[in-house]
Amino acid sequence: MAVTQERSLNLVGAHLNCIIKALSSCQNFSSLYSHHPALLHFIWRYPELAEKFGALVLELWFTKKSQTDALKNTADVQETDETIESQTHQQQDEELDLQTLEMLSLMEKYPNVVLTLLDMVVSREAPLAEHVLDVLK
Repeated sequence: MAVTQERSLNLVGAHLNCIIKALSSCQNFSSLYSHHPALLHFIWRYPELAEKFGALVLELWFTKKSQTDALKNTADVQETDETIESQTHQQQDEELDLQTLEMLSLMEKYPNVVLTLLDMVVSREAPLAEHVLDVLK
């Protein structure tokens, strides 16, 4: 829905309330999470959604990114060919740049994201807070 909503008119009233109720009733929001930029933009497009789920989606965004990096780093240790390792690091750097660019785009479009990120820097555990701080830098 987030992908199709990107270029559509804003949801209003009952439709938005229905989405909020459905998401609120889910006991494990992370099971619904999809690591896609459209989801970030969808949540932050609507202040009602951002207020309830914005911080959680950002945390999952950074957490899933960290997990992906950890898996790639584990795979790198198992590879012995320096050329493959060099290419993998280059791909990670490019992905990091894409992730950072996406976050910068989100912050530019929805300034309240910056406040949520700053809150994450001071209230979350060190690895996540450091990752958020790196993006803010």
